[in-house]
Amino acid sequence: MKTEILDKRYCLFKQIDAILLFMLIFSYAYFFVYIIPWIDIVGKDFSDIKNYMERIEYLRQGLPEREFSGIGILFSEYLWKYISIAIGHYFNDYRAGLYLVSFISLSLYSFFTFRRVNIVLVSILLITPMFIDLVMGQLRMSIAFPLLLMGYELRDKKIFFIPILIAIFIHSASFIFIGVFLILRYMEKEFPLENLYRNSMILAFLMAFFMKWGVDIILVAVGSPKAHYNSIIEATSISYSLVWFILALVLVLKAPIDEVKERVIISFSITMMSFFFFASIFGVYGQRYVAISIPLIIIAISYLPKHYKQAIFLTFLLYQFLQFKYWFSLILI
Repeated sequence: MKTEILDKRYCLFKQIDAILLFMLIFSYAYFFVYIIPWIDIVGKDFSDIKNYMERIEYLRQGLPEREFSGIGILFSEYLWKYISIAIGHYFNDYRAGLYLVSFISLSLYSFFTFRRVNIVLVSILLITPMFIDLVMGQLRMSIAFPLLLMGYELRDKKIFFIPILIAIFIHSASFIFIGVFLILRYMEKEFPLENLYRNSMILAFLMAFFMKWGVDIILVAVGSPKAHYNSIIEATSISYSLVWFILALVLVLKAPIDEVKERVIISFSITMMSFFFFASIFGVYGQRYVAISIPLIIIAISYLPKHYKQAIFLTFLLYQFLQFKYWFSLILI
């Protein structure tokens, strides 16, 4: 009888904890997206928003768009098209619809991260220019990647593929992240475990090399509108990406392996940060790959030994301040 009562109390407290967690997630996402006046702070709109709003108006008028067939359908991003149509149909102010996408995106990110790292710490560290620009401006990428994270969360459930399929038809870059994940899992199982983090860095170099000279061949072959995309966007400076590469090195050298169940989060973070650096060397734009990974990077840092973790988080906060300083200096210019 006593055991039964304890079990009921445990279930009750577990339900209360879950409710409180979701309240914190939605409150944080609401504050981040709707309360903080980012446009007033930045002094201008986020670069991609104008393009989104113009396409919504174009689709609302029923004007024709390119049709895809065969394997090209996988790269068509059809679901984002219908999300845009829905925004045009249900929202008089298109920006309100786009804000809803940002809210959902940050809620998914927060759900994944708040359950693994101190909530207060994460809430502060996510307020960084790179992540703000992702959530508020690069909406397709910012909603697709956390959907993939939900697929990872549901990996032991039969429905795990649903958020993954949704992500693929929102942003075709999902194939890259799925591929990286599968390669990392393969290396984790088939190669000596102690080499996993180092091999993640090698994978990043190969990715950057492929992005520079190989990806356009595939995109042109399937008729994707993203072909020659890397030649349009300017690469980030090597000095800016070097900071992330140094952090990746710290994780390679000091992050634990044997006792960590979710070591794929650490190896993925290492891959994305290293890719950013190598991509900068090759003249390929890679900043967004770090931006989508910032919550995972925070989780990866939390696995470091205590003194390294504290030092890195303090350095992260300082770097965050310098990013804002640089961000605002560009705005004033």
